[in-house]
Amino acid sequence: FGSNLGFQDTTYVELTLRVLGLMCDGQNRALQNYLREQPDNINNVNLVGEVALFLQHFYSDINKDNIELINRILQTLVEMCVGNYYNQEVIFDHQIIDIVNRILQTPVFNRCRLQDVVQMKASAIELLETILEETHKETPKLVENVHSVMDLDAVFNTLVYFYYLKDDSDMCSLKMDDDATRALFRTFHILKHLPDFGIDVPEPVKPSVKGLKEFQREEDIWEAWKYCSERSKSVEILYENMEGDKTLSKVHFHYNPDDELSDELVERVTWKINRDSAEDKVRDFLDWMKAVKRDVKHVNSLRDHWYTRLFIFGTKYQNWALIFLTLLLNVLVLASWNSRDDVYSGKCFTQRTLLLNSTVQKANSLPTIPLVQCWFGYIALFVLGVAHFGITLIQVISYFIMNYPNFHLPSLYYKYIKRKKRDSTYSDVPIFGLKTLYYLIILACSGLSLVFWGYFYSICLVHIVVNNDILQRVLRSVTKNGKSLLWVGALGFVVLYIYAVISYIGYQSYFDDPENSGHCKTLFQCSITTIRLGLLGGSLLTNGDTRLDFEPGYYILRTIFDVSFFIIVTTVGLNIIFGIIVDTFSELRDERYQTEADKKGFCFICSFPAYEFERHATGFKDHVKHEHNMWNYIYFSLELDRIDSTNQNAIQQYVYNQVANGDTDFFPILRARCLKDVKDTTQEEIAELKSMVEGVIQCFKVLNVYNINTYTP
Repeated sequence: FGSNLGFQDTTYVELTLRVLGLMCDGQNRALQNYLREQPDNINNVNLVGEVALFLQHFYSDINKDNIELINRILQTLVEMCVGNYYNQEVIFDHQIIDIVNRILQTPVFNRCRLQDVVQMKASAIELLETILEETHKETPKLVENVHSVMDLDAVFNTLVYFYYLKDDSDMCSLKMDDDATRALFRTFHILKHLPDFGIDVPEPVKPSVKGLKEFQREEDIWEAWKYCSERSKSVEILYENMEGDKTLSKVHFHYNPDDELSDELVERVTWKINRDSAEDKVRDFLDWMKAVKRDVKHVNSLRDHWYTRLFIFGTKYQNWALIFLTLLLNVLVLASWNSRDDVYSGKCFTQRTLLLNSTVQKANSLPTIPLVQCWFGYIALFVLGVAHFGITLIQVISYFIMNYPNFHLPSLYYKYIKRKKRDSTYSDVPIFGLKTLYYLIILACSGLSLVFWGYFYSICLVHIVVNNDILQRVLRSVTKNGKSLLWVGALGFVVLYIYAVISYIGYQSYFDDPENSGHCKTLFQCSITTIRLGLLGGSLLTNGDTRLDFEPGYYILRTIFDVSFFIIVTTVGLNIIFGIIVDTFSELRDERYQTEADKKGFCFICSFPAYEFERHATGFKDHVKHEHNMWNYIYFSLELDRIDSTNQNAIQQYVYNQVANGDTDFFPILRARCLKDVKDTTQEEIAELKSMVEGVIQCFKVLNVYNINTYTP
């Protein structure tokens, strides 16, 4: 890269720069350091500084002949410096910021193509972002030095430049609109990152007057700033470099509004995540993150097709509409049904219903068919029923479409048919589970109600449980310990069967009383009667005792039979079942209270108590919303999945690898930037309290000695 080199043919120069960049590709720290210094060579050559020096030969006269070479130099410097503080320091010492300022300050370059200018400015912004990334404990000093020579006005102008380019028709035709958008957010994040080091960057404000030429620049900056602010978020990352040093870095990233998590998903993760300890929280959160990301990516893929948008948008309103229609139909059925006795009361009934009821009168074994008033029968119930069935069908299809990636078949399928089982996540749904069965039953009931006079609309009322947190917790109190309840129920039926056998053998004549619903001619009849009467809490021996004389043997056995049945089945057995349900409900209530206390009292990410942020920062709510927002870490991981691995900076690549490997070291547990200057006085306070207690004890000893010496019997 000597100054005497001719530049008529830059092919070999570009090839050399490309090779140097590829050597550092993937953030190869060893080769990055080796290009800076070669400890095994007698003559050390700082190739990083030479490339930066080589750029100085061109930046004063950028034209169509050398702009591609300049862009290649900038990209090579990015590859050499990404994640390497010492290389960043080298290129800063070679006045690279002056060159970046020159590129950003110049709006138009002589006879250069638009795409070349955009690529060069984007590369300059990327290089500036690389220098400012916080990967070393000395980065704040470097940032201060960069800020002292950086032209902030040029950066703001570049923000506006890329803001209007992202929607430019020429950019779209060149398929460079994504590049312009990426450069736009990089520029914005540079401006947002500087205040993280205590550097004052004036935030744009909305001009009070619009349309005036003298305020046009301020208006453009404000619009670009507002656009980027609405689509950017930040997280704090505990970054560990190759030397093992850990740095708490703040990262600003592009947020896609399509990734917004649904309220249902947020609630599910919030209340189901393990909060036993700080490590357990982030470890379980990382497992949930994989499931949430899969759901978000699936929903975004559904948005690409117009025929699937109907089933993913407005599901909440569809659910409320279904509940309203179900209630309305049940009210109509409740108001319009009449029995057969009212056939000739002068009311108007459908001819079809009358004919069917005449058939029922001839065959009493058939179910009762209601008599419905004419306009209810053919208009209201039918129209509303069709609407009810349509919404129910949409809900069922939406359930299968939304949960398609989460469905998993029984383990036998993966064991004998499909040998390789896919990775399971928290959002997995068994395809033959209760929830799938529930939706199919609701759809069947809605369809059958159209045919059978609305009988099955009563079953559809169960749909009020969906998305109702209170009712779902009530059901969970029964289903959480369902296995225990089933075994206790099985034991109860065994006990009832034993009593049925005893009744059949010794008390059949007193048990068999058809008038009082007692049947015991066979052991099967005796068993059914025992279960029915026993669970209702009545006496098993329904027939009145007609014996006149007292027979001790009979009455003692009868007393033992009745009392033991009452104690074992009615009192103990049923109360055991009720006790399991009540204890489970209390357990769920305590878990919810503990979760609420953890949410209000501790930061989920760093686990610092809320009062620390109230005393030493801007408040706990501001901290968990902007600095350690747990959902922003999911959005950040989603954004990393969109970025090609070759375009990730050091922190992005570090977090991406950590998430892929299931490591939680990047979470700042017991660390927060807003509390980094707060001195931990806990040990000092403990020592002070200890000395105070020792002083009080010493005073008591002195008083005790004094009282002994002055005591006279």
